[in-house]
Amino acid sequence: METEMLSLFKDLSVFDPDVIPDQLLFREKEIEELVRLFAPLQFGFNPASNAVIYGQPSVGKTSVARKILKIFQEEAASKVATCYVNLAVKRTSAEVAAEIYFQVTKHLSRRRVSKCLDATFKTLKNNEQNLLIVFDDFNAFSGGDINTLLQTLLRPAESRFQGVHVRVVLVSSGDDYFLKNRVRSSFEPVEFEFKDYNEDQKFEILKKRCIQGFSRFVILDKLIREVAERATDLRHALAILYYVGGIVNKKITKKDIDTAFNMVKGTPRKNESHLSELETFLFSKIKESTTAISTGELHRYYKKEKGDITIQGIGKSLKKLKMLGIVDYRFVSGRGRTRVWFKT
Repeated sequence: METEMLSLFKDLSVFDPDVIPDQLLFREKEIEELVRLFAPLQFGFNPASNAVIYGQPSVGKTSVARKILKIFQEEAASKVATCYVNLAVKRTSAEVAAEIYFQVTKHLSRRRVSKCLDATFKTLKNNEQNLLIVFDDFNAFSGGDINTLLQTLLRPAESRFQGVHVRVVLVSSGDDYFLKNRVRSSFEPVEFEFKDYNEDQKFEILKKRCIQGFSRFVILDKLIREVAERATDLRHALAILYYVGGIVNKKITKKDIDTAFNMVKGTPRKNESHLSELETFLFSKIKESTTAISTGELHRYYKKEKGDITIQGIGKSLKKLKMLGIVDYRFVSGRGRTRVWFKT
């Protein structure tokens, strides 16, 4: 069976949503504009702006951001150092600073944030390099105020390491993002809102993946289109195609597609309608917060502004918001493990 499965695929990696294809269909314009925006870095100049990429999940935000880094790595590595940090993974300012230092210097560091960044900027100055950073999932950052992190990162480079220029791309998993006015004025972001792909675009993207990933004549176009229409998003569609390729010996049928959808569930489509008063209140607080917010904090907000309620009632409503796919949580260290919530 394993041999038959491998023979059905030409390239398994094509169906991995985290693998960046050579061509990102329907995002060529955004890639061109972002490369042009940051091109001055490779000539020793400071670009006029930073960038924010925002939109719903599975619309190519992270892929485009990483594609930009790849282009600079391939075409201007001697002049532009690049760094990718997922702020849902690196949860504190210290972890972020250490990760930037590691990607620039290839060395580990346990120094405090300011010392770590100073060492990073010193390395850049010695190498006559500028720095381009992508902060992915920046609205999920739970290690403090993202605005403070940006100020800490950008200001020392400009004031104390003359000639070292740092530019940042923020990637937000949501339909909006928030920066405080004092940060926005200095950050000067160019905004790139990524709209969802339409059905024809999803079909074209999946068809190209199928051509690259499957052997010839394995799947019909009408079945690819059905996957595009039924999947909750592109990530789900790729998971369906990967699964169905693993259960079929020769040619994919409608029955195989149905089986895959029964087995591989996607994230529910985001739906903010039909929320109760309590759910609407909780979602608005999470949405407005610049950092991830704990269940206890939400409980205190509601008691102060609305009236008495048990923390169990808060937890039940938060669970529904998570099931709708409009919020999520992660655990942070403190006095034990604290669950903090953020808008997806």
